[in-house]
Amino acid sequence: MSLLALSPDLLVDIATGLATAEDLWRPLAAHSGTDRHSVRLLATDEYEAWLLGWLPGHRVDLHDHGRSAAAIVVVSGQLVELRPMRSNTIRTLTVAEPVTVPVGEVHDVLNLGEAPATSIHVYSPPLTEMTFYDDSGTRPLHTVPVE
Repeated sequence: MSLLALSPDLLVDIATGLATAEDLWRPLAAHSGTDRHSVRLLATDEYEAWLLGWLPGHRVDLHDHGRSAAAIVVVSGQLVELRPMRSNTIRTLTVAEPVTVPVGEVHDVLNLGEAPATSIHVYSPPLTEMTFYDDSGTRPLHTVPVE
């Protein structure tokens, strides 16, 4: 397994490429239950890709991706991303406008809309853990493994 993250541009290329492969992800997209729905689309030694389904009100809570960098692309609906350590940056994530998340960046992703949303997340190196933080984004609360 690679310990180095792929470049942000390459992560975006992978995420946007997967977004265009609707035959791959659309049959796996789901929006039900009390938690976000997630499916690993693919995994390599250098990166992995996940499909996430978000109902209105779903969120992650403030977290980082451990030693992984990420690219996120919304493929349906819209999401909101919060980055408290970047002057409380709040931005709307819309279809086909990918964003990158550097290693160590604390953020949250939420569906504040009235409709379901679906997104593709690419992590490099593959995601092994997420650390969750207090509301300020400065104090770690707990770390969970990702399988």
